[in-house]
Amino acid sequence: MTGMAGSELEHLLNLTRAVLGSEPQGAAKPDQPGGGPKAEGRGEAADGLIRATVSADGEITSIDLAPRAMRMSSEEIGEHVATAVNAAFGDLRAGPAALPDAAATERLTAQARELQDMSMRQMRQMTQSISDLMAQLHGGRR
Repeated sequence: MTGMAGSELEHLLNLTRAVLGSEPQGAAKPDQPGGGPKAEGRGEAADGLIRATVSADGEITSIDLAPRAMRMSSEEIGEHVATAVNAAFGDLRAGPAALPDAAATERLTAQARELQDMSMRQMRQMTQSISDLMAQLHGGRR
């Protein structure tokens, strides 16, 4: 019975390790060409005449001015650009929680594997200790 519980736990931990080490089929890594979309925020101002896009890296990736926006004074354009950029950063913050980067995921996977290995060693030691104790108890009754 003890051996069975240990093998079931080992099987469960091996399945967990397999899941942690695997990636969904078709998932592109962000650092690969053609990788998945990066998190970005979008904002606009002046009734959509000025649009801004920002990246999760904190960079402004684009500012689009509609031709009608060019009729505004430079001061108005500057104010609306600032509003659009701030709205884009607000959109980025309000979006789904950012996924951890690849390095953080790899560190987490390595830590999970270390934990599994350590747990399996401890489980084997406990199982052996229980088996030894059971053997002593059964041997003492004879």
